[in-house]
Amino acid sequence: MFDAMWGAIKSMKRENLVSLATFASVFSSYVIVDKVKEAIMTFEVMDQYGCPRDVFALNSLLSAICRDGRTFDAVEFLHVAKTRILPDADSYAILLEGWEKEMNAASAKKTFADMVSMVGWDPRNVPAYDTFLNTLLVGHDGLREAMKHFDVMKDRGCLPGVKFFRLALEECLKCNDIRAAMLIWETLVVRVGFRPDIKLYNLMIALHCYDKQTDIANKFFDEMIYNGVFPDSQTYNVLFQYLIKYEKLKEASLVFQ
Repeated sequence: MFDAMWGAIKSMKRENLVSLATFASVFSSYVIVDKVKEAIMTFEVMDQYGCPRDVFALNSLLSAICRDGRTFDAVEFLHVAKTRILPDADSYAILLEGWEKEMNAASAKKTFADMVSMVGWDPRNVPAYDTFLNTLLVGHDGLREAMKHFDVMKDRGCLPGVKFFRLALEECLKCNDIRAAMLIWETLVVRVGFRPDIKLYNLMIALHCYDKQTDIANKFFDEMIYNGVFPDSQTYNVLFQYLIKYEKLKEASLVFQ
């Protein structure tokens, strides 16, 4: 009932009731029924209804398109729109979230490069960095690719959010990559000052146990208690499994006590 919808919008215009929220609803309504072109056409005429076509309106349109799994269409439109409207960090964060949902690491790299070119590096742009690295993790050779870009971010004084650190440590465990795990841990705990939770400690303990470094695993065990994070059944199960496997029964008895 799009004709009726526009009739309502024209009535709203006469009463000066049209706002960005009105058009955000229209964008979503069109995209949901696979009418992306109509959503874009709506964006082009919204200023006729007293609503400016600024970066906030642009981001609202991009969000509606990406939310429905049409990130390619959003990127294509941004290439056209940015000659008239300068995109901001949020514009690219929206696109990167779209690529993360679609698990498209190759396209995420292109969008990230475009973002750096257009808006530069900004330590406040945590959501975009977090989303980008998370997308790389699911791509080909994901951990290596993510760590490569993570090093570049650190050099620029920019860091991702906690979600990436958690997912990256899980990937380190799968790949048995202690070097990358320790780099991530040092950045998270020492540089960012984040207080790890039980899940993060368990990941580090398991990683070192798998690599036969039970002494270091025990150090993490002691550290977590010192920092007020108390072990759960998973912590003990992993420690017992590998201390017994490596015939370190004395150490296992101490943990049991």
